[in-house]
Amino acid sequence: MNQFFAVIGYSLFYRPLYNALMAICTLLPEPPSLGLAIILLALGLTLLLLPLRIMRHLSGHHRRELAHAIAAIKGKYANHPVEEKRLTKLLLWENNSAILASIVNLVIQVIIGLTLYTIFHDGFRTEGPNAIYEFITPPDLLSYRWFMIDLLSPHHFLTLTTALAAFVVSTIGILTNPTPTAQDKVLQYALPIGAYLILSRLASGLSLFYLTIIGFSLAITLTKEAVNLIARQFGGSGTPTEQEQEEPVKTEPPAPAAPSA
Repeated sequence: MNQFFAVIGYSLFYRPLYNALMAICTLLPEPPSLGLAIILLALGLTLLLLPLRIMRHLSGHHRRELAHAIAAIKGKYANHPVEEKRLTKLLLWENNSAILASIVNLVIQVIIGLTLYTIFHDGFRTEGPNAIYEFITPPDLLSYRWFMIDLLSPHHFLTLTTALAAFVVSTIGILTNPTPTAQDKVLQYALPIGAYLILSRLASGLSLFYLTIIGFSLAITLTKEAVNLIARQFGGSGTPTEQEQEEPVKTEPPAPAAPSA
């Protein structure tokens, strides 16, 4: 069974990502830079997963309203734990799209990260597990350095920059959110610290990959806020808010079950 999942992971993620990286390298000037190839790969995957990113963004307000609805149920039925549990499960089932979007996005990000870690760990070869597709001609020489940074070895400054960028994005998200949850505030610090502790032990190419994704997210966020600010200055409404983009969660808890005769 483990071998089956290993083959599936190799066929669906490892080999396609490795060959995508090599294909990008063939388009770059000689000798191709692995750093530039990683940046282009990160941007390409970000654009490919953009619909999922939009779904996650739209579900942000949805999740916060869901948390408030669950808190209301806990307060109203504090003395009726059985009914509280039933109503909470019912509410989560009726609003599972927001939770599903976040879970799918997280799973994809983790799989891509683990796959890239394995690629950097195995090295860049054209045989064995790193089999090149027949229609791709691998470069004869590949530069593993990016601005004097060895992308196959850990680099604390690059990792620290990635962690700080994650903190900035989380902080902006909280500042622009009218109703941040306790989970949002915890992740504001836990995510950057966890990212640094993990990435500082791995190849710095992985830090560069995530730094590119975070930078793209930061650029979109700042652009959106700038558009909203300019629109407000000229009397417009700016881009649609989360409340306007999606239907609000049913915050009124369902009626309790009728007692049996």
